Amino acid sequence: RSAKRENKGNTSKSIVDQDRLDSIVRADTARKSALAVRKAWEEKAEYTLMGEQIDQDSSSEQKSSFLSRLVRRIIENLQLEIEDVHLAVKGCDIAAGVVLKSLRLSTTDNDGNVKFVDRQATHDAFLHKELLISGFGIYLQEDMTSEGTTNLEDNQYVLSPLSFEAKFRESDVAKCIEYPKYLIHSKLQSLSIKLSRTQLELSHRLASVVTPSTKIRPLFPEYRPLVPVSENAQEWW
Repeated sequence: RSAKRENKGNTSKSIVDQDRLDSIVRADTARKSALAVRKAWEEKAEYTLMGEQIDQDSSSEQKSSFLSRLVRRIIENLQLEIEDVHLAVKGCDIAAGVVLKSLRLSTTDNDGNVKFVDRQATHDAFLHKELLISGFGIYLQEDMTSEGTTNLEDNQYVLSPLSFEAKFRESDVAKCIEYPKYLIHSKLQSLSIKLSRTQLELSHRLASVVTPSTKIRPLFPEYRPLVPVSENAQEWW
């Protein structure tokens, strides 16, 4: 009888141990399942954030590239035109100046025709610029304004009015092997430089007048008395 009771107790104990083991296994399985679900949600959230960040980065890159293309198009088609410029310095019976009839900087196509160029649409790898200068000269002479001489053609030129033409080509390719990256063609029909003895003397006189003196000069000298201060305080006051 005592053996039967012992066997019955062992059986009950083994059943309890089995139930406890089963509950531990179920709890561990549930915990692993919850961790797997949590990890899946975290990966999904991280992927969503990465996708939003990528979208933001791509949007900012598109805006930046659009602005850069717009600025580049404006610069490439920038044109400069200047006409009838005359800068003169007169004083001490000296007249010196620079004259310019016209200056034009423009964008051209491959044939040299001035036009608006959109290289993004035409896929052109070269940028063409043209510079035209006409009537640029430097003169130095005695001031003839009092005699009524105002015609620029009668001036005594150190650099006679000249005409200059230059064409510029730039390539977008970083490494150019078959052709140069920058190519400039220039044309100067004539160049005349003449400096007479009179003009040389006038240039020295003009330089002495224009160059600032290191000597300290009084302020408003036209209002200063011509007598010393020690004996004429009232006049100075």
